[in-house]
Amino acid sequence: MSIKSTVYITRHNAIKRIKDVTKEALNKDYRSVARMSFEDRYSVESFINNFECPDIVGMEKWTDKMIEDVLDLPFFRWSMFDNYLIRN
Repeated sequence: MSIKSTVYITRHNAIKRIKDVTKEALNKDYRSVARMSFEDRYSVESFINNFECPDIVGMEKWTDKMIEDVLDLPFFRWSMFDNYLIRN
């Protein structure tokens, strides 16, 4: 399976998504992470148990490319068929 489309997202919504997934993963809320994602090829349990937290405190200083790269990762992305690009 490969990328089917490009989705343009605001910087604000992208940062909110990353912070929301990170918060739930740090709280080890497996059900919330599962509800937030549509991953069927990856284990929620493995994702949370091996989670390496991004520096969300300084995220506002990240480049758009850095944010886009995180959004393309399993559990942060909304769909495995989309590629996310920041547009204001």
